Amino acid sequence: MLDRVGEDLSNMQPAWDLIHRDFISGEHDTFAQEGAFGGKSPWEPLSPKYRLWKESRYPGQPILVLTGKLRASLTQSGDPNHIYEATDSQVSIGTKLRTRNGRWNLGLIHQKGTRNMSARPPAVLTEQQKNKWVSIMHDWLWDEVIPWQRQNELRPPR
Repeated sequence: MLDRVGEDLSNMQPAWDLIHRDFISGEHDTFAQEGAFGGKSPWEPLSPKYRLWKESRYPGQPILVLTGKLRASLTQSGDPNHIYEATDSQVSIGTKLRTRNGRWNLGLIHQKGTRNMSARPPAVLTEQQKNKWVSIMHDWLWDEVIPWQRQNELRPPR
């Protein structure tokens, strides 16, 4: 009987799909608010020299948006650089967009910063998101285990 519970619990895809959708929604808000989403601190302003360069070549583009590729890779599930890899028991969500020379993951460079550039993390979970994801996992677990218990008349220990 317990083998069946293990089989049901090994496919977490429905929960991962909900978490993925919530991640994308949060990324839309993060980029729209230049990092200041859900109580997070806003991204550091650009250096004066880089701000002038960017404004002359990419006028009107907000922080972390030069061509729009990084934002698209984190907010559009169909983007070729978007990562959503879900197995039965784990999930990876993010970007595989590389720098022009192909050496570095662009999202990670901005997440961590460099000695010449402040960190402007595009992907930081808020407490609200973390709680929502825990709730998604809880609801998924509840939906999988409780029906199995009822079907097999397995009573929890007293």
